Amino acid sequence: MVNVEFLVVSYIVGLFIDWVFQWQCQAVNKSKWSKQDNKFISFVSLISHSFIYASFTTIISLYLIKDYSIYHFWLVFDILFISHAIIDTRILVKWIMRFKGLTNEQIYDYQNYGFMHIGIDHRLHEIVLLILAIFI
Repeated sequence: MVNVEFLVVSYIVGLFIDWVFQWQCQAVNKSKWSKQDNKFISFVSLISHSFIYASFTTIISLYLIKDYSIYHFWLVFDILFISHAIIDTRILVKWIMRFKGLTNEQIYDYQNYGFMHIGIDHRLHEIVLLILAIFI
């Protein structure tokens, strides 16, 4: 059975946290993993953003649905933190775009195809929340 209350609350809270509490330096650097990029800055940006997202989304969502279980806290936090870090590397997003038939030129053309990055990124985050809602 899907916990619809958790799904709706965590989705709304997560969107807010993901967009409002992401600093510009995190947004710009979290997915830079090519040879010429500074991987340390990318790693710090990715981990700090994922930690903020997972922490606040977990605390606020579980508080609002009145679920204070330590088990649920760690389950939700761990899954949100790990999945957010994986998804926000954009490696999976770019793989899906290639699977859809886009060329590397199109994938790296953020001006014309950036909406696809954001769209795929958010659908992946939504799938994670849906899976979590089954187990909460």
